[in-house]
Amino acid sequence: MSKSFLSTLEQVRQLSKAEQLAIMDAILQLLRAEEENVLSAAWEAELDRRDELLDKGKMPTSEWKSVRERIVKGTSNN
Repeated sequence: MSKSFLSTLEQVRQLSKAEQLAIMDAILQLLRAEEENVLSAAWEAELDRRDELLDKGKMPTSEWKSVRERIVKGTSNN
């Protein structure tokens, strides 16, 4: 990683969790803007469906800690 990246990362670590989440959201928005028309209509519909379920509290979720552990171990949610 570049010195600039490491310096920025250290600055982010000094922020509150709310500020870190705001930065994460801003980065995701930037990435989405760059790839705006990459998803097919079917994927857009699926994402909208899942977003609606999440908003209604009907989408199963996992804590980041357990998701990260599964990623590191290379296992799925099943």
